[in-house]
Amino acid sequence: ASGGVGNLAELRAVAGLHGTGVEGVIVGRALYEGKFTVIEAVRAGDEATSGERAPAPPPEH
Repeated sequence: ASGGVGNLAELRAVAGLHGTGVEGVIVGRALYEGKFTVIEAVRAGDEATSGERAPAPPPEH
């Protein structure tokens, strides 16, 4: 993911490297451009590392 992660598919692919020494990813531009939210990114990472779908966040009020 040279230049940072650009979408959730790339984020999931990198998250799949969990346990191989990858400590984090760069997502600034994708967040700025609205490609995904921080909540979506965290959920995607959790799903990729656990093999399970994360629960949906509560609705915003």
